[in-house]
Amino acid sequence: MHKIGLHGKSFIPLFMGFGCNVPAIMATRIIESRRDRLITMLITPFMSCSARLPVYILFISAFFAKNEASVLFLLYFMGALFAILSALFLKRVFFKSAEIPFVMELPPYRVPTIRSIFKHVSFRTSLYFRKIGGVILLASIIVWILSNFPQSVSYSKDYSGEISVVEKSDLSSDKKSESVNRLVLEQKSEKHIKSFMGLIGRSIEPVMKPLGFDWHLSVSILSGLAAKEVVVSTLGVIFQADNDSGKNSLVEKIQSQKGSDGKPVFTPLIAFSFMLFILTYFPCVGVIAAIKRESGSWKWAAFTVFYTTGIAWLLSFTVFHVGRLFIG
Repeated sequence: MHKIGLHGKSFIPLFMGFGCNVPAIMATRIIESRRDRLITMLITPFMSCSARLPVYILFISAFFAKNEASVLFLLYFMGALFAILSALFLKRVFFKSAEIPFVMELPPYRVPTIRSIFKHVSFRTSLYFRKIGGVILLASIIVWILSNFPQSVSYSKDYSGEISVVEKSDLSSDKKSESVNRLVLEQKSEKHIKSFMGLIGRSIEPVMKPLGFDWHLSVSILSGLAAKEVVVSTLGVIFQADNDSGKNSLVEKIQSQKGSDGKPVFTPLIAFSFMLFILTYFPCVGVIAAIKRESGSWKWAAFTVFYTTGIAWLLSFTVFHVGRLFIG
């Protein structure tokens, strides 16, 4: 750990980051040196938390079915690699003070009792919710408002009328249910596109276009600010994936989706570039709040936002354009 500019105790928070970055950042308080504590906080978001896993599984299943384990391992490895490279960069640019030797006094260990386990777990859980829950709740409310407003949307067709016609038709009950569900999903998709979140996604599309991302991916990336697993549900709404039609419905939609120019929205190269972006860009608001609280300053929280997002853009841009040179 000293070779990459970190303290020996940094290993524990970084390892915890594979589960969730928020408690991992809170765990950096075991590091006495503020320098080492800050470096560990700033690189923890590169450790691929479990919230990113549904996004990986979705795109790996769709485009890398023959090499699923290898691609998934590569993503986790690259996250750890960028954490190491970032630690070396931060050590040389922002934190140049000398390293502190790793000396830790080991107390006598006792077999824990059920009572003590319950007491400590309940205390730490309540502490977690008090510190982070408010910020996450506020961010979730903001994302929900952006995704569901304005309420009055001018639809391209009369969905209510078409649903009523289908319900009054002579079709079988299964056909009626299928047609109604399709119309409802189309209505939800159009409402999502014309929501404030959809408008913002379209407005940032020019920035994301060089990465091979269209507005669909731009909207899903924005929705992932609250929690990364929301990216999958957002794509499900946009692409009208029917959850009752089979577990692979969204995978099939992604594989067959066409853009306005008739070209596929997704290719294996775009999918891999997108997963790298999800791996490295803006961590969820809970992580930003945790960095602010543990560092005592919004400066490092803001730095994390711009630093990780900048790396994500440059990485996806490089992978996409270099990949096009080899595979077209």
